[in-house]
Amino acid sequence: AHPYLPGYSCVRQNLGGAASQHIVESDSAFTAITYGLGSVESYGYNAGTLVKNLNAQPSIANTLGNSTVSEYTCAEAPFRFNILITAKPQQLVWQFSAISALTPNTDVTQNNPVAIDSSFINGRWFYKYTVPSDYVFNAPGTYIIPIKVVDTTTIEGCDNSVEITLSVRVLPAPEAIISAPSNVCLGAPVTFNGSGSTSSGSPITTYTWDYGDSNNGTGQTTTHSYNTVGTYTVNLSLVSQDGCIGDTTATIQVNALAAVEVVEDSLVVCGNDPVTFEVLNPDPGSTYDWFNTATGGTAVASGTSFTVPSVTGTVEFWVQATSAAGCISERKRVTASILPDLAATVARVDSVGADLIRFEWDAVPGALTYEVSTDNGATWLTPSSGASGLTHTVTGLLPLQTVSLIVRATGAVSCQQSISASVEGKTLPDQIFIPNAFTPNGDGLNDVLLVYGYTITSMRFSVFNQWGEKVFESFNQATGWDGKYKGKPQPSGVYMYVCQITQRDGSTLVKKGSINLVR
Repeated sequence: AHPYLPGYSCVRQNLGGAASQHIVESDSAFTAITYGLGSVESYGYNAGTLVKNLNAQPSIANTLGNSTVSEYTCAEAPFRFNILITAKPQQLVWQFSAISALTPNTDVTQNNPVAIDSSFINGRWFYKYTVPSDYVFNAPGTYIIPIKVVDTTTIEGCDNSVEITLSVRVLPAPEAIISAPSNVCLGAPVTFNGSGSTSSGSPITTYTWDYGDSNNGTGQTTTHSYNTVGTYTVNLSLVSQDGCIGDTTATIQVNALAAVEVVEDSLVVCGNDPVTFEVLNPDPGSTYDWFNTATGGTAVASGTSFTVPSVTGTVEFWVQATSAAGCISERKRVTASILPDLAATVARVDSVGADLIRFEWDAVPGALTYEVSTDNGATWLTPSSGASGLTHTVTGLLPLQTVSLIVRATGAVSCQQSISASVEGKTLPDQIFIPNAFTPNGDGLNDVLLVYGYTITSMRFSVFNQWGEKVFESFNQATGWDGKYKGKPQPSGVYMYVCQITQRDGSTLVKKGSINLVR
């Protein structure tokens, strides 16, 4: 038993005085020292190597850490192998294939390696060699890495080599946590917050984000907006001060914004009338709120329609939709305004006959249609000139019949109206009258002899002197005798006339009589 180390055994073996190679085997790992008394072997050697003053210090360095030598690494963290040795070996063999948890785990043989650095320590030169590639362990634990050193200068024995082992302690990777909403809206800023912890207590120094849409970010807390609807996988990678790395992912669902359209966004009504705005094709899964401000504020109503009970002036409101996923649309503006009053409608009698009366009125600005009534508004008819016409003729009347008419003008909506005052017209009598005297003296009074009647459609009017000579004849009711014959004034006296008449109803008659021409 070892006198100072409980659980250890100490064995001494005399190998004899002749120079030769001896092999020592044990069922357990052991450490041995060989002592000799010769001129060369006058000090101790590591048993089995015949190494003369060879001092080797293998180590690792975490690639992302801030130290040239790391006491440990973490699962999935990149690191590099180094060795600080007092020799300049002809060969270094890194026996990585012995460790299945190492990636890559292919042996690396360096022939005549070149030191990357040198240091003079305690009177001796040390040379630093490295494997210029990153390695990772895929699981925590303690791993023994064999390193074979070949050097004919400092190592005796059959192959001038010695195997050195490097014990690597691998800690669990840091735990990374993402705090972020799982459902977000298109274009809305999303805040991501990262956190992490290490088993070594080393603080987290770097946070790197991959948002899943070809965009990246850094920092423990970051903000990002998505421009396309879809499902995204967000990755957080963090690095601790000692060079350990951890990562995690989170799924983000980006939802489309709600959409809102209205049946009509601009309405006009008459003063004090109600107005109702309606959502066009509402989504059953969305809610709709109505506001009196373009942004912010409190909803004044909810639902797919909104009614203003009395419009007294121009009003405006905004409707906003919220989808089942909580995504809010832009607000849609709607307005209502009061129609201006139509100007007064002015109607009048245009012309009359024995069986008809024609009324007319001025166009009313803003009016689109007109209606007429002959029973004081009990019933309304389209004017005889059409809905947009400005005249109306009442036919089939009796002579001396009176008709009252009112005109109603209507604008863009039925409540926008203007009604005229009642206007009255009277038909003419149907008698045919031919005066029995006239005075063609140029005083402007009774200078022309005419045939009067409102039912005449055609006539032949002839005048004869006392000798039976025809001195005037007319086929037009508007053309009368001016008391001349062949351009010469006829003398005062009695003249005879014959008038053949066709009336509007198709009947004919002949009137005869005498005329006194007075000068």
